[in-house]
Amino acid sequence: MAKFREVVIEGLTSLNLSSNQIGAEGAKHIVEALKENFSELVAINILINDIGVDQAIELVKTMKKRKTLKTLCGFSGDEKTLNLSRKGLSAGCAVLVANEVKSNEALATITFGEKEAVTMTSTMIEADFSNKLRSYEAYIVAAFVPRCGYVPEYTASHRALTASRHRAMKRLNIGANGILNREAGKTLGDMLKANTVLKELDMSNSGEGIFSDGPAFAQELAHGIRANGALTYLNLAHNNLRAEGAKHIAEAMRVNVSPAAASFFIIIQLRLTDRLRLVGVREIEY
Repeated sequence: MAKFREVVIEGLTSLNLSSNQIGAEGAKHIVEALKENFSELVAINILINDIGVDQAIELVKTMKKRKTLKTLCGFSGDEKTLNLSRKGLSAGCAVLVANEVKSNEALATITFGEKEAVTMTSTMIEADFSNKLRSYEAYIVAAFVPRCGYVPEYTASHRALTASRHRAMKRLNIGANGILNREAGKTLGDMLKANTVLKELDMSNSGEGIFSDGPAFAQELAHGIRANGALTYLNLAHNNLRAEGAKHIAEAMRVNVSPAAASFFIIIQLRLTDRLRLVGVREIEY
């Protein structure tokens, strides 16, 4: 039997473990196994196992260290459409899916929804998903936004299209969807760094749900605000950012590289005891 195990481990290229109630504890064992074995493994599907956000993050880190392993979701990596509706995905699944959405350049359409289908396409220049998504779906949307609204750039002669494109998503509302923790903030922060023309972002009323660490969310989001050169409207009202989170946002505004920073309009809802002066912010709503 030991010899058989060695053969299976060395020769296995694809493994489907979806919908097996593995949980966080089972995911820990998979992380350890991937560090030492399965050298030829190319694809794993570990979705719908309630592994939790922390273990999903560890799995992503482990995959990035493996040259052969390409997916933890069973994806091919070149899908043009992705239907995530009625799949019973969780927060941990969102971390895994978002990681692969970021790297799939062919992906043009994602469909969400447990009851009513909601579709997002790469051609969108504005989208209002307020109170329409579950928290995991909003998390994946944030990963997809940097490639939305691609518009071809013409050469100087206007006779031929160049290979390069610029991102043209200008307005996005994903508020009231319960997406508010450190990883969500990092994903949105990375999106703000990559999207050079997004002007309006509404993340209000997102403090309820499985993503619920306002200060940590603000800390990560602030990195994107520092680097973004176009954002002029940001709504973070009713997110329980607290004084710590508001401080991160304020500090980011001091060094914001946007030429429009002087007219930056930001809404932050703070408790009266958390009020503080936000330097560089034009208007605050309490």
